[in-house]
Amino acid sequence: MHHRTSIERILAIEKAMDVTTIRYKGLELWPLVRMQLWRRLIHPRKFAPPATIGLKHLAHKLSQSFFKPDFYVSFLEHSKRHQQNLAKLEKGGPVDLLIFSKGEDHSDKLKGKYFNRFLDPVAELARSRFTILKVEVITEATNQSIPRYEHTHFLDALEYIRCDAQRSLINAFQKNGDAAILEKGNQLTRLLGGIRFDLALTKEYLMVEAERMLHYIRYFKGILKILKPKAVFLAGYDEELSMALIAACKPLGITTVDMQQQAIGAYHGMYTHWMSMPESGYSLLPDYFWCWSPSDVQNIQDGMAAGGDVHRPVIGGNLWVSKWAEDENMMPGKNAEAFLNKLDSSQKRILVSLSNTEDCLGDNLIEAIRQSPPEWHWWIRVHSGMENKIEEISSIFSDLKMSNVEVSIPSKFPIYRLLKYVTWHVCEWSSTAVEALEFGVPSLIIHPAGREQFYQQIMDGYFEYKEKPQEIIEYLHQDPLPGKKTDKYIVTNRIYALDALFDVTEGAMQLVEV
Repeated sequence: MHHRTSIERILAIEKAMDVTTIRYKGLELWPLVRMQLWRRLIHPRKFAPPATIGLKHLAHKLSQSFFKPDFYVSFLEHSKRHQQNLAKLEKGGPVDLLIFSKGEDHSDKLKGKYFNRFLDPVAELARSRFTILKVEVITEATNQSIPRYEHTHFLDALEYIRCDAQRSLINAFQKNGDAAILEKGNQLTRLLGGIRFDLALTKEYLMVEAERMLHYIRYFKGILKILKPKAVFLAGYDEELSMALIAACKPLGITTVDMQQQAIGAYHGMYTHWMSMPESGYSLLPDYFWCWSPSDVQNIQDGMAAGGDVHRPVIGGNLWVSKWAEDENMMPGKNAEAFLNKLDSSQKRILVSLSNTEDCLGDNLIEAIRQSPPEWHWWIRVHSGMENKIEEISSIFSDLKMSNVEVSIPSKFPIYRLLKYVTWHVCEWSSTAVEALEFGVPSLIIHPAGREQFYQQIMDGYFEYKEKPQEIIEYLHQDPLPGKKTDKYIVTNRIYALDALFDVTEGAMQLVEV
């Protein structure tokens, strides 16, 4: 579903009821509910309607598995590791800034080590002024992104968090599933079911999610009380652990900052159109949104109702793009350089950035490539979250006997290095379109969802929109004018980043003189 339509569905609920009154054990739940709705509206194939199950029955089933010898012994082992984690953190002592990292965000490399493009530049920027600790809960993605460029303190805690959350659910629901009330739950679930069947989240489901969230909050409070940071930086607050960390910071007076990960646009369920807001804001939302540009700040501000001053967008810019745009020594490695050195300067090179969706390769794009002149070079770059589709997409063009399409190498290539070599950039709605502005590469948007998301950029003449295969080919036949650089949609001047760092930390601490 398109972003605008999805926002309209969410706003229909906000107009029909006071969503700020949806609470569970005092926790205002609307941001968590909104996140669940947004996921299902944008990626409906990934989420089935939750099954109806009585909470007391659920607690009984969880209890049966929890107290089986194998499971319980495993839980005790994870609890021991959790205590060891805490002991190690205590030895390190308090820090000024805590950076909460995720393994999947380390898709780039710098000097042969994995680099978090959203958070590691903040560590570099702030290190001369603050003490810093970067922490990460170990997942499968963590093991695939070692060694790290920025020192990371790994928390072997994921299974402990999950197992202990199961214990929390048992304690909450085993005696009486209705003991804790989901306030306004009946009204909310009626509205959800009336808007669309697959959005019919049950009260039981929402209570289970809320109980888990409360458990995660307790987990992070224990860590925060040891480290005593003045501010926490994270990227992508719209997932359960990040929201819990934010909520854990609020009663401790710790400032939270969410680093922008992608182009927000005018319609984004977790960043724009927060039309119903408690006076003091939501505990699950960050204090600051670190934005790439004035446009992103405006999109957030325009949709922030009363209380918007407590969730402030600031212009910090994109520090990773800045690093590539300024530093000619950012090299991709010998194999990649060999690939680039074979290129004929007279060839038209078209970079295609695919989106992180199952149907990321549209029929209109396949047909446009099939009809294009054989001397055109198409570089298809699969999203880092869809690397398992590289072989499948390569086979599509192999079956069409097209030798001028490359998928594997561009998909493993630093995106900004590619942008220094291409003639055009094509995408459905990828954030790379915005990032390409800094490299002077013009972007062609080829999907209605992209036209919606980048409407203002298209109207301002920074992007072009064509959807039909023949229109795509005809447009790309032109010799492109250099893409327009602008601070309106992406800022790379480090002065903005320094100002933003001062802004978000000013209320939390005094800057240490350099």
